[in-house]
Amino acid sequence: MAMKGIDVSSHQEKINWKQVKEAGIEFAILRCHQLTGIDSTFKYNYKNAKANKIPVGVYKYSYALSVNDAKREANKVIKVLKNKQIDFPVYYDLENKAQESFSVPKIERIALAFLKRIEAAG
Repeated sequence: MAMKGIDVSSHQEKINWKQVKEAGIEFAILRCHQLTGIDSTFKYNYKNAKANKIPVGVYKYSYALSVNDAKREANKVIKVLKNKQIDFPVYYDLENKAQESFSVPKIERIALAFLKRIEAAG
């Protein structure tokens, strides 16, 4: 059974979450962290999606160039999610131009480092 969802970040600015719910959106994946810190609309999006009973997950757009970078990114996500209840997993978006030349094993090591740190945090 397919569900209708959206992913949002500060690129969409402030969304009318009541309209989103009325449009039949069943879940939202929110960017929680960007290169410069917490996504500028994350708190607003989280609060208002939840207020409109829209289940949420989060994603981190990665800039990681190494396993250590990935662990640092995971730590930042964990900090953002403290005392937050998410309904879907934490997604790790690995598509930055700087990562395009990486071998599959290198991308795998980066992704697994992020995943393991997120899993360890619960």
